[in-house]
Amino acid sequence: MPQTDPRWPLIRLTQQAEDAHGDRARLTELLRRREDRQALNEKLLEPGQSWMLWATALSTLLPPLDVADFGCGTGVLSVELARWAKKVVAIDRAASSLEQARARAEKAGATNITFLEADLHKLPLPAAKKDLVVISQSLHHVAEPAAVLREAARLLKPDGRIVVLELMPHREKWVVEQLGHLHSGFEPAVLERELSEAGFKNVVFTPYAREGASPFRVFLLTGAKK
Repeated sequence: MPQTDPRWPLIRLTQQAEDAHGDRARLTELLRRREDRQALNEKLLEPGQSWMLWATALSTLLPPLDVADFGCGTGVLSVELARWAKKVVAIDRAASSLEQARARAEKAGATNITFLEADLHKLPLPAAKKDLVVISQSLHHVAEPAAVLREAARLLKPDGRIVVLELMPHREKWVVEQLGHLHSGFEPAVLERELSEAGFKNVVFTPYAREGASPFRVFLLTGAKK
C-alpha cells in the first residue's frame, strides 16, 4: 500500500502497536467494511461523519485503557471505544445528546461507559488518571479550544495519549446555524502549537484526502503528555 493512500496512517499505527489482542486481523476486516460502506457514509449530512469508520478502526488498536471521550455527542465513538477500552467516560454538555448516547450504549451492551454532562473547558474529574483522551470533531463546538486541550492534558497520566480529529478550514457557513459550529475548521499548525503549549510532546500531524464530493476535509493530530 503506498504511503499516499488515506489508509496508510492506520497501517502505520498497526505496525507500531502490539498485537496481543489480534488488532491486525480486526483492522484488515474493518478496512474491507469501510470500502463496502463508503458510498452510504458520504450521504450523511454531518461533516466528516464518514470518518466514524476511521474511529472504529482506531479503537480496535487500543489496549485496555482508561479513556475520556470529549464531546461524545450521541455516543457513536464512545461505544466503539468501550468495546476495547477498560472504561470510558463520555462527556458532553448537551443532556439530550447524552440521553441518546446512553440508549446507544444500552443497546450495544456497553456497560463500561459512564456519562458526564459538563463543560469541556473545566471538568469535574481528577487529574492524571486517564490513559487516553479522544477529541473527535468537538473543538469546533467550543469557545476556547486551547483551554480544552489544557484540560485534556490535566486529566492524562504522564505519557498519556491524545487523539484529535478535526476539520480543515472551510467556507461552509450553514454549519454555524444548523449544527452550532463556532469555528470553521482549524489550521493544523495552530492546533499543533496549542497542543505543545498545553503540555504535549511528539505531536504528529496526519492529513487526509477529501472524500467524494464532500466540502470537508479532516486531519488527525496525536501526541503524548510531557
